[in-house]
Amino acid sequence: MKTKTFEVPAAPGKFNATEEAILAYLYAHSEEIGAKGLARILKESWNDIEEGIKTLIAAGLVKGKRVSDSQGVWHEKLRLKTKGEAEAIKQERRPKGFTLNVEFIGGSDAVKTE
Repeated sequence: MKTKTFEVPAAPGKFNATEEAILAYLYAHSEEIGAKGLARILKESWNDIEEGIKTLIAAGLVKGKRVSDSQGVWHEKLRLKTKGEAEAIKQERRPKGFTLNVEFIGGSDAVKTE
């Protein structure tokens, strides 16, 4: 018998990896945080974090205070809304992928794998 292992990735979710990381962080940490703090903690670029925050705000999942200065606009005092908490739980429970082991029964001519 010959066994072949396949790694099956999870189906893409509603949000990209940065947005999922923001949701997960805000769910796990109840204190308010801003875009700059998230960028430092999640080791993502500030622009990617800010774009992720805007997507989550537009989806009605996150609320916060918009601030600006000569360098631009960003968000502070971010918190999950009730809908955001529910979505964070769904994302946490979403399968991350799985491993499939297939056993081939028969002679060496029965199945050809590469």
